[in-house]
Amino acid sequence: MADPITNPKKRMFYSLDGIRGTASLIIVTRHTVDFFDLTTPVDSFLAVDLFFVLSGVVLCYSYEHRLNHGLTAGRFAWIRIVRIYPLYLLGTALMIVSTLTVNTRVDPHSLGIYSVVALLLLPYLGADGAVFFPLNGPAWSLFEELTVNFVYGSVARYLTTRNLLIIMAGSAAGMAIYVHAISGFDIGWKTIIWHGLNIGIIGGLFRVGYSFFFGVLLYRLFAARPWVDRTGRLAAAIPWAILVVVAAILEAAPPPSIRSLFDLTAAWVLFPALVFLALHFQPRGIAARVFKFFGLVSFAVYAIHYPLGILVQDLLRYRWGILVRDHAPWAGFVFMAALIPLCWLLDYVYDAPLRRFLLSFGRSGSSRKASNRPEGGG
Repeated sequence: MADPITNPKKRMFYSLDGIRGTASLIIVTRHTVDFFDLTTPVDSFLAVDLFFVLSGVVLCYSYEHRLNHGLTAGRFAWIRIVRIYPLYLLGTALMIVSTLTVNTRVDPHSLGIYSVVALLLLPYLGADGAVFFPLNGPAWSLFEELTVNFVYGSVARYLTTRNLLIIMAGSAAGMAIYVHAISGFDIGWKTIIWHGLNIGIIGGLFRVGYSFFFGVLLYRLFAARPWVDRTGRLAAAIPWAILVVVAAILEAAPPPSIRSLFDLTAAWVLFPALVFLALHFQPRGIAARVFKFFGLVSFAVYAIHYPLGILVQDLLRYRWGILVRDHAPWAGFVFMAALIPLCWLLDYVYDAPLRRFLLSFGRSGSSRKASNRPEGGG
């Protein structure tokens, strides 16, 4: 049985909030390319691997002790569904509205079955074997996130360090084989049909298997050492330096000859190292509040930016004849400037209250203190 991690006084990992917020904003530019008129492919899709590491860290801190002392796997699964589903549901609703009004990217004749599958947060299996998420493309990572969360909740008490390393080694080997023998040197999500089945989803399972459980291991290593509250100018600058490095990796455009090596190095080594460093250094004062704010809005940004961007873009084009690309990158800056406060408002009036309400059902004594604060990343 894994050694239980006791929760000492509540810790606020503002640096992790800053990392999550930075990555989510960079992801927005990837999925709203017309707003920014971006043409150079960059490695922003690697933000998903970073989110998985962060999720492993935060869930280990928040729940591993309780999973070893009475919190059931079923209750933990419900907590995770409640964390993800309300904002995901809103994003799906935005795409449905878009399809019924101005969006021509989704076949309206398939909207019914697409909607049923999407409401269950399941991938859609096409006639050609393709597996995809037609109403919210980035939802594939949320599906992978919940899958690994359910596994973790069921086996947390058996996750010794040895077992964690075995899982990580197997996942890393799977990623290497997938990248170099199956996907054409591409670590990202893609459709790969093999004997009538899409095996592209397997690559995502390897990615989440490695990064999430590495996050669990990172928090255990951090918790095993005395926690030192580091201060001073250098300590205050390190969280900002971490964000700069994260942004540089996600905005990198390595040449094709080394891209797979760069991507695997980032997922296997760089992101876990940056997250582990971020656990030890926290911003203070105004900087802490800034990091906390962007961590707060990060999941809402991730969950709704794609369908909202399509809805806005198509409304402007088909109702008023305005092409956002003609006004890039200013259109992107305006979209981002509106998206961030909107996501804060959604957290305040919609997501947080709804999650509190849903978590009140079936709450047992062992989970009565479960946090309603956003956890993990999607």
